[in-house]
Amino acid sequence: MLMPSAPPLAGHATSFGVYLDKPNFVSLLRTTMRGISKITAIIISACFIISCGYACKKRPKEIDMQKDTITASLDSSFQLMHSQTAVVETEDLSVKFTNVAEDSRCPVGVECIWQGQAKIELEIKRKDKEPENITLTSLAGRDELAITQVNDHFIRLLKVEPPRIKDVELKLSDYNITLIVSRNIENLSQ
Repeated sequence: MLMPSAPPLAGHATSFGVYLDKPNFVSLLRTTMRGISKITAIIISACFIISCGYACKKRPKEIDMQKDTITASLDSSFQLMHSQTAVVETEDLSVKFTNVAEDSRCPVGVECIWQGQAKIELEIKRKDKEPENITLTSLAGRDELAITQVNDHFIRLLKVEPPRIKDVELKLSDYNITLIVSRNIENLSQ
């Protein structure tokens, strides 16, 4: 291994690399660190802005599997999983998905002589009143079975998911339903 015979001059290149004296090295290190700090700050800021933009973006009410209770808006559809409750904003009303009383819908890919139906049980609570149990039915061509009136609110069952599949038994925890609550029956057609 070759060793330089004399120390190299500060800031000059040798066959072993660039040698800097201490003041030049410290200055270079400070400049580099400032550049890295600026880049790091820019990256962190960009990540924060992107994540906030995603989190703050208004999305439709979707199922939150981690919550037993969600907030729903009047005249807007929302989804519930089994045993989940929706508290309707600005109203003294909550709706809980309690049971699937019947699911005789025709499975996907099967030819049936009758399309079948799904009967969903809900528990409706109003402030200072006893809970009321209701059943809504999803049956093609019979929309009136999917709508009920509770005092001055109308509740409509829009969808029952997932669809049935041949030879697959659905558990209660597999189901989710889409509902809408309104004071005006005309607003239930979503």
